Amino acid sequence: GWIVLGPVTIQPSEIAKVCFIITLAIHISKKYESINTKKTLLGLILHLACYVIPVLLQPDFGTATVFIVIFAFGLFFAGIHRKYILGVCGIGAVLSPIIWLFLKDYQKNRIISLFFPENDPTGSGYHVLQSKLAIGSGMIWGRGYMKGPQTQYGYLPEKHTDFIYSVIGEEFGIIGSVLVALMLFGLVARCIYVAKNATSKFGSYICIG
Repeated sequence: GWIVLGPVTIQPSEIAKVCFIITLAIHISKKYESINTKKTLLGLILHLACYVIPVLLQPDFGTATVFIVIFAFGLFFAGIHRKYILGVCGIGAVLSPIIWLFLKDYQKNRIISLFFPENDPTGSGYHVLQSKLAIGSGMIWGRGYMKGPQTQYGYLPEKHTDFIYSVIGEEFGIIGSVLVALMLFGLVARCIYVAKNATSKFGSYICIG
């Protein structure tokens, strides 16, 4: 899952995400006219499996989910029939209790702590509670750049990656948080606009990915 090269740590699955977007765009752009045939869908599912299975074996369930979401958006934009969408949603709903049984304890705790972090404030819920404290203490305008005690004194774990938005909330308040959210929304909207107006199918699917 992680490769340490001296002072640099590389997560191969992050590189694989870019590769997946490119290869999936090539695949769909060649097969979009037959996107609703079983043969094409099977080929696309096998394409997805080539990326998802190695990631699951790490194991990294969260990153595997990202690949699945990229895949779903690509198929949706390509015009997959709603019966397949409803079918997958139905199967997912039925299998959810079974999948839960096969999750490891730490994976279950992550899901539970997302909704009930108070159940284990010093364990699995610690990250979520500290992020809420950081965002709440920022209030409207924030505490100022590099002046947030939760983030600067090390109470908030993984502040440079998973909880970077909590840093923004504490130091720049709700105003800064909303501004960043709007910029991200604008970036996504621009990608969709370019995808709809691209002169090639490949370019469209790259943007959607």
